[in-house]
Amino acid sequence: MVVQKLSLAEEWLVYDGDGDEPAPRRFTARRNRSLLRTKSLARLSPPRSLDGTGDAPGCRYDVEGSYAGRSLDMFACTSWASGGNQRRRVATVCRKEAAVGLDVFRLIVEPDFEPALAMAMVILLDQMNAS
Repeated sequence: MVVQKLSLAEEWLVYDGDGDEPAPRRFTARRNRSLLRTKSLARLSPPRSLDGTGDAPGCRYDVEGSYAGRSLDMFACTSWASGGNQRRRVATVCRKEAAVGLDVFRLIVEPDFEPALAMAMVILLDQMNAS
């Protein structure tokens, strides 16, 4: 997956592939910038529909926890249109017990979730917190 930041807004675009050839956009990611205290760090939403009027159908993902502490949970959220707002944990990031440094962590992905998307989210959070 390729992650690309838009310079004018706190928005990142997530594409399939390695960037060698054009690919359709999979997600738009936004950092949570709320004045209220919240556990939410970021949200991945399906890309806008071709006419630009709304989001394409699909699952939304929320990331909660502490990036500095490498303690994160990624949740898949169904939309109201599909029968309710339900969340389920699909991936978890936690520190390794015997690790030296912050670059060593465990990424635990549920069997029905795409590991490449979970790792793309970790890379995306690293870019969000680097700026």
